[in-house]
Amino acid sequence: MKSKLILSYGKKISDYNFLRECIRNFFPSRKCFVFPSPTTPDNMHRLDSMDEAELSGSFREVADTFCRFIFQESRMKTVIGGHTLTGEMLGHLVTTYVETIAQGNVPCLENAVLSMAKIENQAAVDEGLAVYQKGMEDVKALFPVDINQLSENHLQSETQATQAFMKRSFKDENGEFLKALAEAISNHTANLFKQNRDASEKKCKALLENLSALMDQGMKEGTYATPGGYGLYCNHHYNIVAQYRAEPKKGVRAEEVLEQFLKDKSAESYSILQADKQLTEKEKQIQGKPHLNVFFLPIRK
Repeated sequence: MKSKLILSYGKKISDYNFLRECIRNFFPSRKCFVFPSPTTPDNMHRLDSMDEAELSGSFREVADTFCRFIFQESRMKTVIGGHTLTGEMLGHLVTTYVETIAQGNVPCLENAVLSMAKIENQAAVDEGLAVYQKGMEDVKALFPVDINQLSENHLQSETQATQAFMKRSFKDENGEFLKALAEAISNHTANLFKQNRDASEKKCKALLENLSALMDQGMKEGTYATPGGYGLYCNHHYNIVAQYRAEPKKGVRAEEVLEQFLKDKSAESYSILQADKQLTEKEKQIQGKPHLNVFFLPIRK
């Protein structure tokens, strides 16, 4: 690198040296490895598909030396602020650097770090959301559940998701991506709560339909269209409600569905009451009429 710097003055020469000086300053400690050709010129076109054993011995020897040096001597890579880079982060950073240089621009470490941070933080958001979704799968399989159980699982999974995000996030200094994770979790939570309500409503309606099947059949057959039929109807109605309330694990919509059921049955109940009154009144009228006694006198011949 030093040999490539031109020891002279002038804007053109200064511009020529600037990029090289930046690279030299950013990498003050350098160790170079010279890699021989990995294979013969005739095989270079299939280099990507060649097995390691097919590569030249001299190339593999230098590669092994290089790897040992990296694993034993190389320190963990950090950026400004002391943040440690993972291999994936370093890969993003190198890619940004290379692309910038290839475009003829001067690479800026700060811009490269910001670009890398966006990629890593978005990946952290995705990972955190995946942790939350996985944590909610068990309770989702039990729908419908009561609100306390769902809320408890939500808080536990949300904590795990935040921990996963914090473990991977990088320089999210203004909390932008943490807010994005919270919003994504909130949207997913709202969907889960809706699914739980829908499951509860479906289960409760099916339960009431099953419990009221005999009463509905009685309505069709005129079981309650008799004097005193309203009392029988009320007795059946009471039993349905009692059995419904005794059924466990109906979920968060249990009372709302029951209330709607009772509301729907109110018109039916009223019509049976009115019919019962009319039939009972007619029966009383029939029973209140005087009886006609008929006497037969003997006929004399």
